[in-house]
Amino acid sequence: MKKVLFFLCGLILAIGVLAQAPQGISHQAVIRDAGNELVTNADISVRVSIIRGSPTGVIVYVEEHAVVSNQNGLITYVIGTGDVQNGVFADIDWSDSPLFLRTEVDPAGGVNYTISGTTQFLSVPYALYAETSGNPIPGPEGPQGPEGPQGPEGPQGLEGPAGPAGPQGIQGVQGPQGPQGLTGIVDIRMASGNAPAVPSNQGIDVKGFLAPVVTATVGVGQSVHITSSRAMGSVAVNGATGLALWVCYRPHGTSGNPTSIGSGTFGLRVPQFTRIPFTLSAVVTNLLPGTYNFGLCGSASETNFANWNSYEWGYTTVIIAQPSD
Repeated sequence: MKKVLFFLCGLILAIGVLAQAPQGISHQAVIRDAGNELVTNADISVRVSIIRGSPTGVIVYVEEHAVVSNQNGLITYVIGTGDVQNGVFADIDWSDSPLFLRTEVDPAGGVNYTISGTTQFLSVPYALYAETSGNPIPGPEGPQGPEGPQGPEGPQGLEGPAGPAGPQGIQGVQGPQGPQGLTGIVDIRMASGNAPAVPSNQGIDVKGFLAPVVTATVGVGQSVHITSSRAMGSVAVNGATGLALWVCYRPHGTSGNPTSIGSGTFGLRVPQFTRIPFTLSAVVTNLLPGTYNFGLCGSASETNFANWNSYEWGYTTVIIAQPSD
């Protein structure tokens, strides 16, 4: 059974018209799966219970909601307007505290509520309390309470705009002569998109593609020039370590370990809340004619691979060239 995490954002909003007492509490939640991925654009069922006295006390009200998560995994509903299963929302005595809110979720949109969370109402909407308290005049403001615990980490924010270009640096020294250039480009192919998760090396030389792969057909005597990039980051408390990267290829339609080109790079790490793009290039010759998948590949240690983000962006460019005679 797929485990789903949900984070409750208790927004209290008065819902009413004219001079009537409001009869609703707006509530929001962010739905994530066991891989910390947002559950987006999905049917979600929610059952809400209001309990008096203790988390296991007397249930005074129960209702159900059928909602749809948005593209950010966010669901919104108003407590007091759902499909009532028990009690009357307008009859709740908000002055008879403590009151607790229990929220149960079925991420499949049914009635199999397998995920539950209970939290105390530390405050209630003023109009709801005033309607049942018998005293419409609020008392004096109490002293400031102690600072509460840190809340759960929010979802990954959108990438910000690029900063302005810096000043031009001084002229560098002339580098060594480069390799023989391409002579006769046969084909150019590119791929981009969200990259897959970093696999475990399982204590041996196990690796997988980490950037979108390019599928290309190679002819007799042709060389393949590959450039592949992937943004690598981590939200883990201690960051992520132990990453090894190569440029790789594998015959199209097959599985198993890709074949690495060159010696690769090892021991890569990033601190928490940091994203660094890694780009590798390589040239492969003398491939047997056929169709291959090309791209960036790698793996991390068995104890650290899960700390690397699995939703980062990547791209791959492949140029097929025919050497001159």
